Amino acid sequence: MNRTEFIARMERIAPPELAEEFDVGRIGLLLEGTDEIENIACALDATPEVAKAAADGGFDALVVHHPAFWAPMHSIVGRNAEIARPLIKADVNLYAMHTNFDHAEGGINDALAEELRLKDRVRMSLGVVGTLTTPLSEVAEILGCGLRVWGDVDGISRIAVVGGSAFDWELIEEAASLGAEA
Repeated sequence: MNRTEFIARMERIAPPELAEEFDVGRIGLLLEGTDEIENIACALDATPEVAKAAADGGFDALVVHHPAFWAPMHSIVGRNAEIARPLIKADVNLYAMHTNFDHAEGGINDALAEELRLKDRVRMSLGVVGTLTTPLSEVAEILGCGLRVWGDVDGISRIAVVGGSAFDWELIEEAASLGAEA
């Protein structure tokens, strides 16, 4: 497919208008490469190692969740150069889908809710509230991470899931108003 069609497809998955204000200008096509895109690499972050692997692997595009470049750039030096250099040399497009993918239907939060097999789901402004079908004590095992809970772990049945940074009192209050216990 050509780059224009690739961008249109990405925008159907995660429309740019869903992005948080701080992400405007940091998502979408960040680095223009080849016009034709057949092989696509995906990663959470565009680290120098990931950029080199995408370039060396013969990929036409690298799609990442976290934007590679946060601050306005006036020069491409240091880590930014380490990311951009191999992609430019190999003519690889760099595309980011961050908070627009967090908010998108079928995006990060929906995938997390699906992985946890939550039922009776309700969308929040950012995230999903749902009822566990397995004990909360098994969530850590499902996700392959630790679990910190104060109180009766298995007494909790309705939870909120938010991919990314969710420690926001308004978001916590919204989750609680939708019945989330954790």
